[in-house]
Formats: sequence, structure tokens, C-alpha cells
Amino acid sequence: MDFNLSQLSLFPATPAQVDKSRRNQHSEWGRGSSPEYYLKLKELVDVHEHATEDKYITWVLAPRDDPETLDFLCSCATFRRRALVHYASSQEVEERVAYAVSVVFCPPENRKKGYASHMMRLLHYMLAPPGSIGPFPSSWGLPPVAPPTAGNGLFSVLYSAIGHSFYASLGPDPTRLGWQAKDQIDTIWSTKQLSLHPASIRWLSIDGCIKLWHEDASYMRERILATSESSTPPVRCAFLPSHGVAAYQIHRVNFFLPCLPDVQIPQKWGVIIPGTAEPTYATWITDVRSPPAALVITRIRATPENFPVLLSAIMDAAQENACITVEVWNLDGDLRQVARELGGHTKPRLNQLTSLAWYGPGKVEDVDFLFDENGMRGNCLTGVVACRSYAWLIQLSVQ
Repeated sequence: MDFNLSQLSLFPATPAQVDKSRRNQHSEWGRGSSPEYYLKLKELVDVHEHATEDKYITWVLAPRDDPETLDFLCSCATFRRRALVHYASSQEVEERVAYAVSVVFCPPENRKKGYASHMMRLLHYMLAPPGSIGPFPSSWGLPPVAPPTAGNGLFSVLYSAIGHSFYASLGPDPTRLGWQAKDQIDTIWSTKQLSLHPASIRWLSIDGCIKLWHEDASYMRERILATSESSTPPVRCAFLPSHGVAAYQIHRVNFFLPCLPDVQIPQKWGVIIPGTAEPTYATWITDVRSPPAALVITRIRATPENFPVLLSAIMDAAQENACITVEVWNLDGDLRQVARELGGHTKPRLNQLTSLAWYGPGKVEDVDFLFDENGMRGNCLTGVVACRSYAWLIQLSVQ
């Protein structure tokens, strides 16, 4: 049965609908894994700090007169996150609510009917502050009702595996833009021995990384203010890596690695370089599910002077875990020349595109999304995962 869009609305999923949505995804993204294995993976979403206290919501597009049906038309998910924002006219960095959008999925039998597009248009009304995105189109019926744990978001982010245009076209109504891709780059090194770092470096366990990410939030505030005068965009924003956001990537890796033969489970997930004028550190995950194996940097803080020392330690960790490459997204401009001198190759990123929908004052073109090094992506993809090795989960099925 086909539906007129006015007959449909967006609803928070019931537990039974969450289970059904995950089973639907397995048929497309399971890549030979059993449904039980895939569901166990998905259950990781529910138990860690980034998702608890109703920060994680699965949404379903369903008939208005049968919102709890298991024959819903498509689904997606969002994660409520802490974010920073700075306006050029202010001397303060504010903490606000924002959202990551993930696992957008439409079953094959419901594709080419406009359902997934309609779901994504309705999602803006669930995430944005009430009244901030204009009137709801009357041809769609009554607007969806956001639960108390959703809404009031300053922006939302997804990572598009299908280019620039599809999500950009899905605004709050057919005349307005939706998630617009921002300029972004990849930097990749071949792993090699640099031997530039001191023996006294401090390697970080996952607990050490968690502590660092909480401290990192203060640095991010300082960095935003310190560079605001040189920033062209009048608005700058970022997700915070704390409260489980960056840690979830490590939890995912630790789930997969025991299932792979002859793969060592890392004990080092980050490093701090002592004795530098400013704190110098990096965190990462390893990515060994598809060749070439890579160490993927998730947060980095360095100056051009101490970056070679930091990269040397990172290279040691990469070699220890049999990683062939080291990768990072959106390296700061003042580090790119040094990265090139150290053998790094920087190029525009053409996939998993950081795409931003802005619900605050001004236009999305005036917003700079910062600290997008890979660390805040852990569940912000139009798939769920944080790195290229799990691309089998992000072959997006929405049409």
C-alpha cells in the first residue's frame, strides 16, 4: 500500500520498532554476519555514555493512524550531543545542544517513493528549536511532535556516503536546503620509523583518553576564542568529544577485533608528549577490517614545532599494531606544511562528507564546523561507524 505524505508522520520508535529497524538494516549491511552478531553490535549503541539517558533515539516514518506498526516505511537515528558555538560578536563560547544523524535506512520495497526524503525533512522539526525553521507545510498535515528528550538543537550533522546533493536537498520543506557539505580534507602517511620522540612519552589507555577528552573541552573553548579574529565565518561550532562521544569508537573496535584472526588488541589509544610549551597529544583508533590497515587519528593538539615529535610517537603505535597508514581528517592549516614535509599526502575528501544543517541565526554558509578530525564521528554517519574499515555498514540505502 502506498501512502500520501499527509498520511504519514515521524515518531520515536517503540522497542519493537527499534529491533525491527536493526533487523531491516542487517539484510542490507550485514555482509554475511548472522542477525544475532549484527544485533549484538547494535546493542553497543544502547549501553555506552554517548547514548544513555535518552540521548539516542530511533525514528520511524509511519502512518498517523498506526504509529506503532512494525510495517513502518523507513527509519533513522539521532544522538543528542553537547556542542560549542561562538559568534563573532561575542566574547563567550556557549555550550548548546546539537545532534548527530545516523543509520538512515529505507527497505527496498519502499524506495523510489519519496518516503526517506520525507522522513529527513520531518526530522528537522524534531531537532530544531520550536518555531526556528518557519511554518510547517500545510500539505503535509499536522507537524510531528518532538518528545521531551529531543528538540532545541542549534545544528545537526551527518556524514554523507552519497555525495553533496542528496541531503542538501532535504530541507524543512521542498524549497529550502537541508544538510550542506562543508569543505574537508584527508591527510595520509605511510607508516615509517621517525624516532623523533623522547622515551618519556605517556601512552594512554582508554581511561586515560576519557580523562583527556574531558580536559580537551577547555582547550577547544580557548582555541575557538584565540582564533576567532582570524576566522572568516562569523559563527564557529563543534561537537565535544567528552561524555562518551569519542570513547564509543574504541568500544566498537574492541567489539570487532576479537573476531579477527591474528589481530592484536591495542593497549595504547593515545599519547601525551611531555615537556612541550603547550599540551601536545593525540588519540586514535586502529582500523584493520579492510586493507590497508590504518591508524586513524581521532583528536590531535600540536604546534608546527612539536608536531614531528607527536607524529613520531603515533607512527610507533601504528607499527606496533601492524597499521600500514596513519590518517587524519581536516588537519589544521598551520600543520599541513609540516605534514607534507613528513611525507603526508593531503587531498580533498570525496566520501563520508561532513554535512551540516543549521537551526540558529544566520545561514549555514556562515558557519565553520571545527575539530572534525574523526573523533566526533563515532555515531554520526549515515551508517553508524567511524572509519573506512566499516564501509560495509554505510552503503546508504535511502531513495
